[in-house]
Amino acid sequence: MPFAISSDIVRSNIPKSTFLLRSHLLHPHDEISIIFLLRADQENIISILEDHLLESISSTEWKKWDEEADFSFVTEKYNHFLKNIREEDIKDVEILFAIIIDHQLIVSSIGKMCAILLESNESLSIIHETSGKYHHFESVSSGSIPNNSAVFLTSEHLEDTFGEEFYDDAAKIDTENFESTLQSTLSREVWHPVHIVRVLSRTETKTTWVGTFRKRSQWDIIRNKIHDISDKIDIVFLGKKISDKIHQKIRNHNQIFMIGFLWIGVILFFGLISILVSTLFQASSSGNKDTKNEILQAKDLIDQSQELTSNPEAFSKNIEQATAILNNLKKENVQIKDTQDLLARIDAMKKEMYDIQTVDLTKKKSLVAFNPKDISPLGVFEFQKKLNIIWKNASILDYAPGSNLPPVTPYPTNEEGIDFTSTEDGNFYILTADNRILGSRANKTIDYVNVMGQDGWEKAQKITTFNDNLYLTDTSLGEIYRHKPGVNGFSQKVEVGDKSFTGIIDIGVDGWFYILHNKSIERILSGKAYTFSNITLNKIPGTYEIQNLKSASLIVSKDLKYTYILDGTNIWIFQPDSKNMQDIKAWNYIAQLNLNTTEEIRSMTIPTDGTIYVTTNLGVYDIHFEVSNESLIIR
Repeated sequence: MPFAISSDIVRSNIPKSTFLLRSHLLHPHDEISIIFLLRADQENIISILEDHLLESISSTEWKKWDEEADFSFVTEKYNHFLKNIREEDIKDVEILFAIIIDHQLIVSSIGKMCAILLESNESLSIIHETSGKYHHFESVSSGSIPNNSAVFLTSEHLEDTFGEEFYDDAAKIDTENFESTLQSTLSREVWHPVHIVRVLSRTETKTTWVGTFRKRSQWDIIRNKIHDISDKIDIVFLGKKISDKIHQKIRNHNQIFMIGFLWIGVILFFGLISILVSTLFQASSSGNKDTKNEILQAKDLIDQSQELTSNPEAFSKNIEQATAILNNLKKENVQIKDTQDLLARIDAMKKEMYDIQTVDLTKKKSLVAFNPKDISPLGVFEFQKKLNIIWKNASILDYAPGSNLPPVTPYPTNEEGIDFTSTEDGNFYILTADNRILGSRANKTIDYVNVMGQDGWEKAQKITTFNDNLYLTDTSLGEIYRHKPGVNGFSQKVEVGDKSFTGIIDIGVDGWFYILHNKSIERILSGKAYTFSNITLNKIPGTYEIQNLKSASLIVSKDLKYTYILDGTNIWIFQPDSKNMQDIKAWNYIAQLNLNTTEEIRSMTIPTDGTIYVTTNLGVYDIHFEVSNESLIIR
């Protein structure tokens, strides 16, 4: 193989960034590699464009001798496809598209994405970039990748942040460690999604010739293709001359045979044309008719839903049917504008019907700004109007927002927190990666907490408290353990529920136990024997299902009127159907908050109804609200 592409694309320093930025490395056959990076601000737009490009790539032959024409076919097809999409939806779209055959690289981009060449003499040059003013592929760069050089296809100019030496260092990293090393570097300096593809040219050939990359417009390639077609047309005319000579021979020998032969040819020709045109017309008419009918059907369902705001169940049923129809049309890349408009209308109706409100964290000031080089926060809790900020390797205690930060309180050497919980009297416990528990002391230090009657704390991933008891959850085994407070620590574990629970995401305790599952909330009542039941979720928007397992959490408390579920960037707010905890059978949906942020959500804490603290990888944000007449008002 004359070139090497690193074993994986460095996709991002932010795990959730696939929502905004995606990348693909494809091999239609052994002699070609195709790379494209795609960024967009809307999930539905990035999915539509991604599907279209993948379909175009898969339907192309990718002939080694005609790679420029195939490249132009995909880019021009994309340009034409954009006419079906509203301009305001593609104004922030950025794409880099490249193919590699042997040493030959062809690349084009939209927006800030670029291709950079690092040659063996360490000289850095930009192979391709655009001014950023175009929404479509405008120009193409192509050339031969020099021996012992590296090409970087990136979603942005990283030399602006790290300096040109960044590419020199990145070129020297071995393939096995390329991804992990670059991710570590990016996470320290860049706070938004970044994708990088590295292409190494490493051959044993002794040639000293170095090709130069040249930049041309899309139309240059198209004109060259037209010239090739013209040459082929000349060949067709040559074939016609030969055919004429054959006909002359026939005329000279048998006039009747010639006429019969010609009539048969005419009948067959027009018959085939008629069948072909008829088939295409029927297929086109049928397809357009079916598509228009589906659009009309979806619109009718949406119009009906407009009149069903007093009937949430019927409203949801209609909206789900309309959404399914439109999503199928979106996958087929037909009626894009109509589909987008109707999906946008559905989104607006759902937000109004289900009281879904957006909280724009990008416009809020963090209560505590973190330096990601030094801090990896787990979350915060409030006690006596002061914040306690829990990191993985240290904490800040008793911080009054707006004042200077107190000194950092470290953990015992090499301990790293993975989860924490706080008590009503302001104490807290931290579960570590080594299955130990750290606790706060009266002298504002953090040290180990003992467990009696067993060799050490059991394996766990989650920790919570209630009535001074500690509850540890092993989500992998589906076990929940209770430890009662003792004189010198906590007592030996006791299993909660007398059974294993499948698919635990998080637990909450308010006197009874609640288990957050992917598609349900399970309740455990304790007494002489444990009883189990599922909580019914009433009036929810659509179907309840956790979408982001990594950041999902459940908050219940005997001091809270409402219950809360964090799912990625969404916060669901429910009200139990009874004030008597033992009689609770259902949670009634109140509202939903959608957090607009590019930061990584780490946790949510709620000291009292009306105040939510959201901790991200970069800071802590407070959200204040009230519920009036079952409607949520953000303050």
